[in-house]
Amino acid sequence: MTSNTDTKSADLHTEDPAPAQDSVAPLTVAVLKRYAFWAVGVVIAVGLLFWLLGSIMTPFVLGGVIAYVGHPLVNTLEAKGVPRTFGAVIVLVLGIASIVGLVFIVLPFLQAELAQLTVRVPTILTRMQTEWLPLVEQQFGFKLNFDVAKLRTWLTDNLSDVGALASKVAKSLQLGGAVLLSLLATALLTPLVTFYLLQDWPKVTRALSDLVPRGLLPRVVAVLNEINVVVAEFLRGQFSVMGTLAAYYAIALSVIGVDHGVAIGVLTGLLIFIPYVGFGLGCLLAAIAALTQFTAWQPLVAVAAVYGVGQIIESFFLTPKLVGERVGLHPLAVLFALMAFGQLFGFVGVLIAVPASAILLVALRHLRDAYTASDLYKNAA
Repeated sequence: MTSNTDTKSADLHTEDPAPAQDSVAPLTVAVLKRYAFWAVGVVIAVGLLFWLLGSIMTPFVLGGVIAYVGHPLVNTLEAKGVPRTFGAVIVLVLGIASIVGLVFIVLPFLQAELAQLTVRVPTILTRMQTEWLPLVEQQFGFKLNFDVAKLRTWLTDNLSDVGALASKVAKSLQLGGAVLLSLLATALLTPLVTFYLLQDWPKVTRALSDLVPRGLLPRVVAVLNEINVVVAEFLRGQFSVMGTLAAYYAIALSVIGVDHGVAIGVLTGLLIFIPYVGFGLGCLLAAIAALTQFTAWQPLVAVAAVYGVGQIIESFFLTPKLVGERVGLHPLAVLFALMAFGQLFGFVGVLIAVPASAILLVALRHLRDAYTASDLYKNAA
C-alpha cells in the first residue's frame, strides 16, 4: 500500500486544474513574511491540540495514518468500478484480518513456549549453576556471586501460573479502569475512524483545501506533493527494511535450529518499524525458544549473535540505504523524531513523528531556498 505521488496525490480540490509543481513560483522571503504569522499560528494550534487532547487523539490519529496508507487502494478499487464504501470495507477488513491473524499466531506460540519454559526452569537453572557459571569463571577468571536458588524459586513461583504473572504485571503497571477503558475505546474507535476516513477521503481533503487562500492553493498543492513523496518513500523504504529483516531472521534462526524460527523471524521483521519493540520482542521469544529446546548454552549465544548482527545490518546498512537516502533524512534524525514526538505526545507522537518530520523537512528545504535567493544572503556585507 503506497501513496500516490503525482499532483492528484495531495487530494486537494480546485475549480481549475492545479499547475504543475515546476510552474509554481518559488517561495520568497516576502511571501514567507506575509504568511509567517498564520503558519506559526496553525503550528501552535495543532501542537496545543495534540498536547491537550493527547489521551483521546490516539484512535483518530491511528485511523488517519491507516487511512492515509490505505486510501490509494480504495481509489484503485473505485477506479475499477467498486463503490467507495465497499472498497473502504475491503481495505478495513484486510487490515483487521492481518492484525488478528498476527495476534493468533503469536499468542498460542507464546503460551506454548512459556508452558515449556515453566517445566524446564529447574533443569536450566541447575545446569547454569553446575556448568555454565563455572565455565564463565574459568574462562574469564572472575567469580560470579549469583544466587541461583533464589532465582529458581522466583521463576518457578511466577511462571507456574501465567495468569497470575499477567495479573502481577498489570498491577505493577498500574493499569486502572481508566487505562483499560482507553485501550478498549481505541480498539473500537480506530476501525470506525478508519472506515469513515477511507470512505470520505475526497470530501475531507476537499473541505480542507477550501480553507486554503486561493492565491496560495497552487503552492500548497506543490508542497503537499513534496510531503507526500517523502512519506511515500519512507513507507516504501520501511517496508523494504521489514521484508529484508524478516527474511534474514527467519533464515538465520532456522539455520541455528530454533523451533518456530520462521515465525519468530517474520514477527521480528514485521514489528521492526517500532523502535526497540520488534528487536526486543523477537530476541526475547527466540531466547525463550532456545532455552526450552536446548540444554547447552551455545544456542543461546547463537541467538544473541543473530540478533546482534541483525541490529548492525539494520542500523548501518538497511535503514541508511533504504530509508535515509530515499527520504533525505538521516537515520538519527528519524530516531530523534520518534523519541522526541513520543516524549511530547506519547503514543500519538510516535504515530505522527514521520509525517511531521516530512513536513519539517520540506519546510526547511523551502526556507533554505528562500534564504539563498534573498538579498540578505546574496548582498550582505
